[in-house]
Amino acid sequence: MLLSSRLLPLCREVSQIVPGGLTRLRQIIAAESADDIKPEEIDAEPAVSVPGILLGEIAAVTQLGQLGFTPEKYTAYGHSQGVLGVECLTELPGDNWADDEKLVNYVAFAFLLGAAASQATFGRMMSVQGVPVELLPIAPGVINSPIRAVYSGDSAELAAVKRAVTAAVDKYNATIDTHERGGEHVDVTFADLGVKAAFHHEHNREAVAQAVEWSEKCGLNAVDAQRLGDYILVDPYEWKVGEHDYLLTLDKALGQITSEQTDAIILDGSTPAKRDDLATPGTELPKLINFDDFAPRVIELPTGERKVQTAFSRLTGLSPIILAGMTPTTVDADIVAAAANAGHWAEMAGGGQYSEEVFNFNNDNLQAQLEPGRSAQFNSMFFDRYMWNLQFGQQRIVSKARAAGSAINGVTISAGIP
Repeated sequence: MLLSSRLLPLCREVSQIVPGGLTRLRQIIAAESADDIKPEEIDAEPAVSVPGILLGEIAAVTQLGQLGFTPEKYTAYGHSQGVLGVECLTELPGDNWADDEKLVNYVAFAFLLGAAASQATFGRMMSVQGVPVELLPIAPGVINSPIRAVYSGDSAELAAVKRAVTAAVDKYNATIDTHERGGEHVDVTFADLGVKAAFHHEHNREAVAQAVEWSEKCGLNAVDAQRLGDYILVDPYEWKVGEHDYLLTLDKALGQITSEQTDAIILDGSTPAKRDDLATPGTELPKLINFDDFAPRVIELPTGERKVQTAFSRLTGLSPIILAGMTPTTVDADIVAAAANAGHWAEMAGGGQYSEEVFNFNNDNLQAQLEPGRSAQFNSMFFDRYMWNLQFGQQRIVSKARAAGSAINGVTISAGIP
């Protein structure tokens, strides 16, 4: 086998780093389908995971090619070590990838790089979710999305990161509690990634040097071992994709992460069956959203008047201008009636309607000023249980007024409803 011959100069030395690693890779290669590959503890070792992931990418791209999705028809993105797949899969693999010298060289390098990382036995990786990356007090090794980052390091480093991030989050949340800033509290989640190495960390420079040395001994001159090794094991990494209508992901979790930074429709191609489904006749892809449909437009009415039309105005039949309910400004009827008569959405502020008598007085005044065919709206505060029960709960004074003929045709529920 071409792969074995590539690794022959170092086969015994490298295979001893993670006993059973080469055997596990042979099992993966020999498997007839993905269902035959069951997860094992050894898979977390870089000596297995790095070449194993590349083998999975080769298999997936081969299948996609058989379904008509050939490499020249799409832009490929590789997450972190996925760069190996992007660089070696510029053309569709042949019937037997193991005879493709270019692919074999990259798989051999992936094994050597993974073995070097396993030999280094350095560190773990910890994800930090929920915190905007600009709030992080220490630069992460990986940025996956605006609210997802990954830190690499030994136990002491990761513990220090956890303390620093927790303190930064507590400080940020305190400024919300003291009304120094608006917004919502930040909730942080830490999780160990279960990887038996710390990718994207300066400590890995020796591992990269080892992989480069091994690559030279194995004659992998066509692979830029230094650049790729630094990119995968040492350099900080930020996951980004370009602007597309559709993105096909070979990893479901990566698809979820990617959805947080793009408007593209993410298609799940994480299994052979799902990839087959995409090429099955009759399969319909999710329809793209044309955001131009939501843009404001200038229209001409039968009267010759020119008005601005939005989705809101199409829904309500009113102008796009809203007079929002705000105590005390719109408690009284005068301003509400004036706005409603001008064709705007006009809300009476529920915060000032603290009793049935007060509401009846203001509502009677409103109804007296509304022109025929005009209606107003009511703004109610859900978080105030007394006011809510008075207006729409147990006493239902607004609902009763509407039933009695008051021209109130809309309710805005504010404060406490996100």
